[in-house]
Amino acid sequence: MVVSSEERRVTQRTPARHERTAEAAPPDDVPEPDLRAISPDARRDVAFQLAAEGMIPAEHVGRVQARARLLTVTRFDLDTAYARYFEQDPGGGATSAWSGQTHVTYRFAQGERAQFRAGVGLRHWADDRGSTFGLDLVYGIDIFWARPVTTSLEVTGGWVGDAWAFGARATLGVVVGHGELYAGYDATWMGATAANGATANLGGPIAGIRAYF
Repeated sequence: MVVSSEERRVTQRTPARHERTAEAAPPDDVPEPDLRAISPDARRDVAFQLAAEGMIPAEHVGRVQARARLLTVTRFDLDTAYARYFEQDPGGGATSAWSGQTHVTYRFAQGERAQFRAGVGLRHWADDRGSTFGLDLVYGIDIFWARPVTTSLEVTGGWVGDAWAFGARATLGVVVGHGELYAGYDATWMGATAANGATANLGGPIAGIRAYF
């Protein structure tokens, strides 16, 4: 079989054109981005959280509460929580009181999945008999599971006036956009420091909403 010179030129050029095309094509093994769960404030130098929650009345005691937290790149944070308690008198009528906590905390350990913090601050109590203050300590853990699930654990303890106070809370939340819906249980006890003093249980199941700024 006789091959013309034109056919030879086409046969010689074709492999080179295929090689250039292969070199220009993007690789097929580019890794996918690693979508890891991160805290809502992980990419900010300063972040702010604001929450509102309610407690289902238990033993004639109900509560509404507002919470706020300022986070900084230094790991030193500021948090505050103020609640108003309503107690229904079985004999008729109702009484109310305010309870507040403000802390300066330090995140001594943190990562993409969890943050550990501890701090010290003030506890405040106000009712129809007046207002009083005391010292309060806090230890908390925030866990960021695979998005959008979060868990928050917190323990507080201290005294206010002539009464001691202790609290423990745990919540499970779901992040939606720049907000979070959460529910859990907040156990709070207060009692007189005097011997044989009465103890009051001010805790119960809670539900709330949190916004991230």
